[in-house]
Amino acid sequence: REGVAMHVATYVLDDLDAAREAAEMLLAVEARGVLRFGGRSLLARALVRAERHAEAAERYAALVAERPELVDLHTGLLRALF
Repeated sequence: REGVAMHVATYVLDDLDAAREAAEMLLAVEARGVLRFGGRSLLARALVRAERHAEAAERYAALVAERPELVDLHTGLLRALF
């Protein structure tokens, strides 16, 4: 389930500072097609922290197109690009 995966990925990313592992967990959920907006945003953030910038930029661009009013998504996209 997405909710459990997001909770665990957030813990792994923020508390354990293991971005690569968090990104891999969320990519597996994404591959099953059950990752909603919040999960996709968390995945993009994890990818940036794992220094997988091209993958993060692609996801952030899609998120910005979906919700352009959210400034944090624009900031995330800039981090991924630069």
